[in-house]
Amino acid sequence: MSQILELFEDKTQFKFSNHTRISKKLLYKIRNSRGEDKHKKLHKKLINTCKKTVKYSDNMLKQLSDLKPSIEEDNEKLVKLIDKLENFNKLSKIVIDQAFRRIVNGEKVPSSEKIFSIYEDHTDIIVKGLRDVVFGHKLFVSTGKSGLILQSDLLKGNPADSSLIDSFIKTQKELLEEFPK
Repeated sequence: MSQILELFEDKTQFKFSNHTRISKKLLYKIRNSRGEDKHKKLHKKLINTCKKTVKYSDNMLKQLSDLKPSIEEDNEKLVKLIDKLENFNKLSKIVIDQAFRRIVNGEKVPSSEKIFSIYEDHTDIIVKGLRDVVFGHKLFVSTGKSGLILQSDLLKGNPADSSLIDSFIKTQKELLEEFPK
């Protein structure tokens, strides 16, 4: 929002308060607090702070939508920033909802409904046994003796390898007309 505000001479037309400092303080308190009751209370404060910021962006987007026809002709940079803000605003609402459901209500939110990054919202969570959690995408690759890639599949989510191997081997048989060794 601050990048958009920089492009306007009269910044008073947009009501906006930066809650970064209070959010960082709350996060620090959450990380250093003990007890579930204290955690919930601090998380509720943080969620409410985030809701205020989203409300500011909602209001700004509403005001900018009235100006959009005249903006599109004059300022391509502003149009891109508005689109970016709309996307972040939409994703922020989802993140706030999932945080409230998970932390305050104690609900187990399925990973298919979670957003792991607002910058790359297509990112999946990949758990490999007892090792660290990795964010990204699962990729199945098959190569020949020479190292030439024969097949590759970009998978959605984190399906078990054992559930995929049968279809992967069948595809290899169709491609090579024999089963791989």
